Amino acid sequence: MIGADIKMSSLSEKITAFFQCTKCSCYMYPPIHQCTAGHCICPFCYKTLKVCQQCQAKKEETHSYILENIYDLLTFPCKFSIEGCKFSAKGAKVRIHENVCDYSIRFCPTHDRLTCTWQGMTKSMIDHCRVNHENQIYFQSQKKITINFASVSVNQGMLFFAAFNRLFRFYSEVNLRNDIIKFAVNYYGQPVKEETYTYEIRVLKYETNEELFIMRSICLYLTDDEAKFVRDNYVTANLSTLHQYCGDNEKLTYIINIIDNTKDKKQNAEENVINNKPTIHSAKYLANDDEDDDDDDDDDEDKQKSCNLLYVYIMLALLFIRMIFFVKQLFGYVFENIFDV
Repeated sequence: MIGADIKMSSLSEKITAFFQCTKCSCYMYPPIHQCTAGHCICPFCYKTLKVCQQCQAKKEETHSYILENIYDLLTFPCKFSIEGCKFSAKGAKVRIHENVCDYSIRFCPTHDRLTCTWQGMTKSMIDHCRVNHENQIYFQSQKKITINFASVSVNQGMLFFAAFNRLFRFYSEVNLRNDIIKFAVNYYGQPVKEETYTYEIRVLKYETNEELFIMRSICLYLTDDEAKFVRDNYVTANLSTLHQYCGDNEKLTYIINIIDNTKDKKQNAEENVINNKPTIHSAKYLANDDEDDDDDDDDDEDKQKSCNLLYVYIMLALLFIRMIFFVKQLFGYVFENIFDV
């Protein structure tokens, strides 16, 4: 059986070799085009080539249907294996992985292509933003935002959060015609279970920081850098409703909070601490967490006091019953002695 497995593995490798593009030598995936002589060309090279690189024959619109049909039956390495990726899987699964591979090449996540022409690996995006876009990235999982309704005509906004060893993108979009604002938080890199990361938008009253309401949803992974909202997943709020909560200076405050549901409350709070020092924004939130803990302690103390008081009442009741029993016995004893006399 071992010998048979080795032969099958060798055969699979030989068949996989037929999927290498005749121009770039990368593994092809459907649609697999070919020239009039039958040489196969990958989708990228097909767009740029006028004739076959191997035999100079004209390219055709027809596909290599045999290779396309067996593509999902064979195991291929990730196309970024040269960069260091060790992932391999059946055809379709490799394609899904390559879209989010940490070694994949992506543009600057800020979409500011006019001033930033950076291209690099997904895993290098955080370092790039740290150096070149420090005003747009926060190394914490919480951020307090204040918007001015006088300039709410700005259609969209984008911020980045480096938390839980990932890069998250916060995106907001204003639609004045429909009187709504949309919010979404998504992340770059390898996908995880949908409930792993969630986010909250906590709307506050500007003057008092009183929490008015909370909007929650899940964070999805970004397969397309240009995507605004992944799978139409976002939370919305009515602009006219939000405007009611503004102060006299037309300002509204809300908190963006990203949560790793695999961690407890304390571990999530620690994401807001850099070099053991709380940031300006997270210090307040950590203080609030401490206040919540203090409130919990106060509640526990109140419960303990109530239990102690109940215990005292029970003991007094038992003592009162014993006193009644003792008095009854005493009167009985006295009555019997007097009667005998």
